[in-house]
Amino acid sequence: MSKTTSAPSGQPAEDCASNWFSLARDLTLKMVEQPSITGTPGEACFAPWLMQELSQWTCFQRHSHHLWLMPTLNDTCERPILFALVRGQGPETVILTGHYDVVGTENFGHLSSLAFHPEALKEALLSGALPAKVEQDLQQGFLPGRGMLDMKSGLAAGLTVLHEWDPSTQGNLLFIAVPDEEETSLGMRSAVQMLPEVLKQHDLTLVAAINLDATTDQETGEDGQAIFLGSVGKLLPFVWIQGCPTHSGAPIDGINAAFLSSELVRLLEWNPAFGEGGEDPAPPITVLYQSEIRSRYDVTTPAQAWTVFNVLTHHRRPADVLNSLKEACIQSFADALQTLHRRQFQFVPDHQATVLTFQELVERASQCDPEGTRDALSQNPKLDARAASRECCTSLAALARISGPAYVVGFAPPFYPSTLLGDSEQEIHVRSCMQEVVGGLQKDGLSLKVRSFYPGISDMSFIAPRLGPQDLETWAQNAAVPERWTVPDVPLNCPVVNIGPWGRDYHQKWERVHEGHAFGWLPEVLQRACLALLSSGES
Repeated sequence: MSKTTSAPSGQPAEDCASNWFSLARDLTLKMVEQPSITGTPGEACFAPWLMQELSQWTCFQRHSHHLWLMPTLNDTCERPILFALVRGQGPETVILTGHYDVVGTENFGHLSSLAFHPEALKEALLSGALPAKVEQDLQQGFLPGRGMLDMKSGLAAGLTVLHEWDPSTQGNLLFIAVPDEEETSLGMRSAVQMLPEVLKQHDLTLVAAINLDATTDQETGEDGQAIFLGSVGKLLPFVWIQGCPTHSGAPIDGINAAFLSSELVRLLEWNPAFGEGGEDPAPPITVLYQSEIRSRYDVTTPAQAWTVFNVLTHHRRPADVLNSLKEACIQSFADALQTLHRRQFQFVPDHQATVLTFQELVERASQCDPEGTRDALSQNPKLDARAASRECCTSLAALARISGPAYVVGFAPPFYPSTLLGDSEQEIHVRSCMQEVVGGLQKDGLSLKVRSFYPGISDMSFIAPRLGPQDLETWAQNAAVPERWTVPDVPLNCPVVNIGPWGRDYHQKWERVHEGHAFGWLPEVLQRACLALLSSGES
């Protein structure tokens, strides 16, 4: 039943003589036209709309119970998860999954009304002034639009394979479309908790999961056309800083908390010494939030400051990141003192800084005021999780009678564990199948790489998280609002890889997908991957 594709992926879409192309493209355009921006009614309407579309397929007219919706858990936006099962022979099953929400369209400016209409948007863009690279791409086989790349073309490729799955083939395909990936991944974190019951009800045995998310490539596509054997993890460590406030007319009498924060950022931003190196290094650390903490104007130097960093991980654990940030606080404080002394020699750099983990701060506050500590840990649920973390630290530091200079290091949500195929028999099988697929495709004209880590955070983190025995405990003990985030503890025993479209500038106004690969080659790659995974799943 395997289809063939005769045109290399580098050719323009109109020259791609693929049997998959029309269906994959049509599905993508239909889905992109649905404005499923995260947290909006359009997102809540998407899964019921897609279910209605799929219900017209012959396979689901024959087996309507193989197509259903389930409510996302604890979801105030009431966004359902769509499940679509196409059966072959036996219980062995491959999951094809991705998210249907997209980011907003504000950055499209005057063209925002066309953001969900790719062909009209392309025409409008080409009629105006464009960066040379964007203009060249749109003339040579790229299609723009919000969600074209991230990630409705990936969903469409998976659905195209579903549509063509032969019931006589060994194994089944379970398609899962989830909401909310762009914010909190509540959809996937819910889906993995539902899966054990779904598998039981339908007598399915998981062999592997394929995430369909997109990747970017600013060059020829050689890096974008890839199978990823894992996904980067993400931690959001914060540093709450207490300085030594003084009148701004006599700044040398104190230490400005905002300056201490700036020195910490200067030390850490993009610093490879605080990252993960090796042959496939993780993206460098960067700051996401930085501000002094004050509610009104006065002439006192900032007493407190708040900084939150984005840390992407391959192999590091929460404890590793926590210890690294503590060391950075110590080093940056020493650097800050020397800088101040060089600038004003009368400043004596003999201060000692206290550096605590959030867990240590809670312990100190509890010793001083147990009841107040319990109140401080119960932050206003209406506050953003990062703001709630900041307010919690400020309250606890007051209860613990923390005087400056001092640093408190902890975690704010979210927490995405990294994932990577390991050495179990099942994972070795998946890795071998991916190599087999790549070898076969190279003979047919497609160069496809096998890469270790998908570079953007993804829902893969919750399908097969790589967690050590203490990782969740370390994170929760040092998170100011741990109740705002959960990593489901569901042993699915399901290795996961990512195979998706490639393009450029996702989340930006020039977001565009490479049509030849997304609509021609990608369904072929996915089908071959599914067949390879299931062909030896008959045991």
